[in-house]
Amino acid sequence: MVNAFNLPNRLRKDRRGNVAITFGLILTPVIVLAGGAYDFANALNAKRKIQNAADAAVLAAVAMPYGTSDGARSDLATSIFNSNIAGLSGVTPNTSVSGNSVSLTATASVPTAFLRVAHIDSFSVGGSATGSVTYTDTTSTSTTTTDSGKACLLALDPNATNGFKSQGTPNVQYPGCWAHTNSSSTAAVDGGGSASVTGAGTSAVGGVTSAAMGVYSPVPIGAQGVINDPFASVGAYVTPTSSYAPTFTPPTISNTCTANSLSLKKGNFTLTPGRYCGGINMQAQATVTFQPGVYVIDNGEFNVQSGASISGTNVLFYFSGANAHFTVIGGGTVNMKGRQTGNTYAGFLLIAHPDAWRGLTSNIQGGGTFNLEGIIYAPTQNMLITGNGDSNASSNYFGIVAKSFEFRGNGIFRYKKYDSASNIPDIMPSKTTTTTSSTTTQTVSKVTLQ
Repeated sequence: MVNAFNLPNRLRKDRRGNVAITFGLILTPVIVLAGGAYDFANALNAKRKIQNAADAAVLAAVAMPYGTSDGARSDLATSIFNSNIAGLSGVTPNTSVSGNSVSLTATASVPTAFLRVAHIDSFSVGGSATGSVTYTDTTSTSTTTTDSGKACLLALDPNATNGFKSQGTPNVQYPGCWAHTNSSSTAAVDGGGSASVTGAGTSAVGGVTSAAMGVYSPVPIGAQGVINDPFASVGAYVTPTSSYAPTFTPPTISNTCTANSLSLKKGNFTLTPGRYCGGINMQAQATVTFQPGVYVIDNGEFNVQSGASISGTNVLFYFSGANAHFTVIGGGTVNMKGRQTGNTYAGFLLIAHPDAWRGLTSNIQGGGTFNLEGIIYAPTQNMLITGNGDSNASSNYFGIVAKSFEFRGNGIFRYKKYDSASNIPDIMPSKTTTTTSSTTTQTVSKVTLQ
């Protein structure tokens, strides 16, 4: 039997219940501390995994080739990120692309295992990365050179406003050979009116006007290489001009004039090689035959007036002196053939020294029976080609090297590529067409992760 008076004393002495309560109060903080460390470590690992995935995704996206679309960069960044966060759920990346810069952010909710007792159910963790790329330009150039055959018209002056100009209604033909001008002008090849100019091709160092497009066939091409003077080791367009050096030896000019300012009127005449001081003037109804050889036209004009008739085979006319030039007008009969194979100056019909009529114009006008065979070389004279009729229909080989060319009139004027039937060597230069293309590519040179 329990003594009622001893009960208070007994209760004061029995403390076993206090131990249980105390243990319960101590256990909860221990769980929070020990389990919290685990939950924190788990959240930290998740954050590190997200950050590493973001870095990898951004690096991959910015390192894509130049020209990659923003959408493609964004898609790759998302794909790389997702492949690197296996095991984490509820993680959605947010990717933005601006030019050469890519940014990605992501957050996740990591549930806790032990901190729930402290009413902490999860941790919010995340990561972000931004990267940019710098590109380096690499230019590759390829040049294709095609042998296009021969040039039978060559304009040498690099500063001519027009290397070739066609106006009016001329019909100029150079089938099988090229016309080329070294003019660097934007209007190096020009045209107008109802002119028709056809050949294997027309090219220029400089440009081609829109007016020329409807005149020349095929359409001329610009931005081509220079064709050097084929008959000079040092051309006429260098400074000083006295440094000109032809590839041939100029004729020796006699101290004695064969004739002075010779004028031939009605009648038949036969001339022999020599020095013709003051030139030769052949008027209408004069019929003149030139014996084979070299004729020096010294400081005067070689003038064939309309209605005169001239003929000569294996002949060369060499123009010397400031006033030496020529005007050859058809209307009668013109049959002139240059120096033939095996003779001095073979291939040439006419040569003008650069100081002869420098910068001025000599004139060839078709009409009647008109045939020239061989090469005319007048490096500093402009050639005015005009007249009517069908010129050079029977010629086997004809070309001109001059300062520049202007075509007028309403006749047909033919330039001929080489034909062995001429018994004249082929001395015109080869024409090549050069096509240059450049391709610029950009490659990744530096990727920066901020």
